[in-house]
Amino acid sequence: MLIEIPRDAVYFRTTLAGQYQSPQVPVLELALAVAHLTDKLKAAKRPVILAGVDVRRFETVSELQQLAENMSIPFCSTLMGRASFDQQHPLYRGIFLDKSDVRPMQLLKDADLILQIGVIKTDSNFAAHAALFSPDKVIEIEQNNLKLDLVTYHQLPLNALLAALNAQNMPPFAGQLPLAQQEEVPARQFSASAVVQHLDKRLAESSLTVPIISDIGDCLFASLHAKPSLMLAPAFYASMGYAVPAAVGVQAVTGLRPVVLVGDGAFLMTGLELGHCVRYGFAPIVIVFNNRRWDMIEAFSPNLQCTHLDHWHYADLARGMGGLGMQVNSLDDFDQALELALASKRFTLIEVMVAESSRSERLNAFAAGFLGAQKHPAAC
Repeated sequence: MLIEIPRDAVYFRTTLAGQYQSPQVPVLELALAVAHLTDKLKAAKRPVILAGVDVRRFETVSELQQLAENMSIPFCSTLMGRASFDQQHPLYRGIFLDKSDVRPMQLLKDADLILQIGVIKTDSNFAAHAALFSPDKVIEIEQNNLKLDLVTYHQLPLNALLAALNAQNMPPFAGQLPLAQQEEVPARQFSASAVVQHLDKRLAESSLTVPIISDIGDCLFASLHAKPSLMLAPAFYASMGYAVPAAVGVQAVTGLRPVVLVGDGAFLMTGLELGHCVRYGFAPIVIVFNNRRWDMIEAFSPNLQCTHLDHWHYADLARGMGGLGMQVNSLDDFDQALELALASKRFTLIEVMVAESSRSERLNAFAAGFLGAQKHPAAC
C-alpha cells in the first residue's frame, strides 16, 4: 500500500472519522447468486476449484477449504495464489502455471466446471493456456463480482458468498484423484531449484514459522519447489528488487525471521537495504543466486546482448554491512551455511554460485509458452 500525503496537508483542518461500518450484503442478490451457483454445481460431474491470491487478501481461505471439503472438490492454485492454503490438504492438487504442472493441468482439462475463485487473470498466471478456460465451463467468482452465464452479481463479498454456498449442504462429488507428488530435481545438479528443495526439507523439519520471500527471476520458478505456509512474491507486476526490502518490512511488522530468494540482478537494485538490518536488529537469511546475468530477461529476450553481469562478491558486501556472508559452490556447502545462518542472530547472506547455464526448466517452459502465446494471441 502507498499513501501519498501532499506537503500542505499538515495545515488541513480535519475531524476524526466515524467507526468503519462494513457494507451490508444485499440479501436478495446473495440468495439469487447462491441458487444460481447451486444449479451449476448440481449439473456438474467433474468440478475443480482454481483459487487465486484474492482468497487470502479478502480472508476467505477457511470458507474455500470448507467448500472443497463439503463437496469433495479438488482445488489448485495459481502462481500468485500459492501459500494461501494448507498445501498438505488432501484435496490440494498443487500450483497450475504451465504444462509442467501435469496433474493440475490434466485436472483442469478434464473438468466440466471450473470455479475460478479470487483469481487475477494475468500473464503471470496462465497466459499461454487460455484454451483450458473456455467460457462455457468457467465461473468467475471475485470480490464483489460474480459472472454466471449472462448475469453479473455485484456487491457480494467472497467470504459471504462462499459461506452461504457452504450452508446449502449439497452432496459431495465422488472419484477424486490422489495427491500429486512433487517432482524433485536430481541431487547432482547444483541449481536454484535444487537449493530450494534442500531449503524446504530443512525448514519442514523445524517448528519455526519462516516466511519465504522471492524476487522475480529464476528464483521465483525455483521457489515452486518449496511449500511454505507464508509466501510473498511480486508475480503480478514482476518488479525486480522487491524481496530484500520486503524482508525488512516483514520482520518489522511480524517479528518473524524471513528467508529471501533473490538473483544477483535483482539484488543489485535494492540489496544494500540490508545495511539497515544491524541498526534495527533484523536478521533475514538472504540467498543470492549468482549466475552473473539477468537470466529472466534473457529467457524472454534471448537475442539481447546486454544481460551479462560482473561478479560483485555479495558475501563480502554482507560482511561489510555487519552481517554474516558466505559463498557456497555445492549442496553440501549450502547445508552447512544454512545451519550457520539459522544459528546466527545477525542477518545472513548466502551467495550461491550457480553456472550461467543453470536456468530452471520451469522458467524455460514458461518463457516458451509466453512467447508462443504472444505470436498466437487467443481470441477474446
